[in-house]
Amino acid sequence: MSTGLLALVGLACFMVHEFEEIAFIRPWLAMTEGWADARDMWSTRRWAYPSSEAIALMIAEQFVLVALILAVAVAVGWPELIIGAFIVHGLHLFVHMADAVRVRRWSPGSVTAAATLPLVASMIGWFVAGKSIDPGWVAASTVIVAAIIFPNLIMLHHLAARLDRFISSAYR
Repeated sequence: MSTGLLALVGLACFMVHEFEEIAFIRPWLAMTEGWADARDMWSTRRWAYPSSEAIALMIAEQFVLVALILAVAVAVGWPELIIGAFIVHGLHLFVHMADAVRVRRWSPGSVTAAATLPLVASMIGWFVAGKSIDPGWVAASTVIVAAIIFPNLIMLHHLAARLDRFISSAYR
């Protein structure tokens, strides 16, 4: 398997999962309004929970960032960076599944997390088995990707209310 194909599969898994979040977060929040665990999971720890439109913009920005990381990895022949991105995404999927277990029902992102995590894990295993991958570089790449993605996600959540205002005023 080529590094380019691995990167493309990673982006596809990422977007399938994120589309579920875009589609289901707002109805799920409305449905679980009285649940303390759900409120804690999605509302009280957020600076502002954005509209579906703002969520879509935030995910689009994350998609561009991840695509750039993967494009660099493919261009310079750094398969460990692609594996690092898969590992970070896999950890993200575990968080969604843990949240669903905690509230004892499916939550936005948990269905595709359960569906795509085996694919993500098998792609890592299949790719690593067919190449000479340096485990030290995989660990370093995972830290690099996490150091880029997680602060960016925190920044996006801080900007969520501004994104909502921007979207609301964009076509006035």
